[in-house]
Amino acid sequence: MPGTLVVVTFGDVRAEWLKALGRAAAALGMTGRGGAALALPKYAFNPERKAFHGAGIFRKLLQAQPLPSEGGVVLGVGALELFTPEAGLVLAEHDRDQSVAVLGLGKLLDPRSDERSARRVQLAAQWVVGRALGLHDCDDRRCALHAPETPESLDGRTGQLCANCQKALANPAAADRPDRDEGDAG
Repeated sequence: MPGTLVVVTFGDVRAEWLKALGRAAAALGMTGRGGAALALPKYAFNPERKAFHGAGIFRKLLQAQPLPSEGGVVLGVGALELFTPEAGLVLAEHDRDQSVAVLGLGKLLDPRSDERSARRVQLAAQWVVGRALGLHDCDDRRCALHAPETPESLDGRTGQLCANCQKALANPAAADRPDRDEGDAG
């Protein structure tokens, strides 16, 4: 079992989004629980990009909420827009060595549909938490571990892992296979 997903909130996070994070944890075979509640991470804000640097949040996130003793992932979540210097659109960011991830809700939310927003939160969380657990991006577009290109690319997904990703989740040593990032399906 991959352990516990500890959710740390930045600012106000609605109850339906927290429930979606619980569903994401369950889909990955994790136990979910709430962690610290923090203010928006102003120290990681880049005014030129009008976004927060995801990697800049990791250290403070782990200072406020250490990893659970049983293993797992610390996930920071808030109504943030994220960036990395080398990418345009960033919905989430992870560090598998530290077992930490940040999910920015800023681009995920659809103001016309709370249901669609909650579903996107769940699916993006499954992907980024899976990555923080050490799993690789999947080539199967239907799989929950396929990297989302846009918020809309999450809309048609089932939230299920493909057979290969299910095996990798059950056997973390399989997640380190180099062929997972070199074009093999699933």
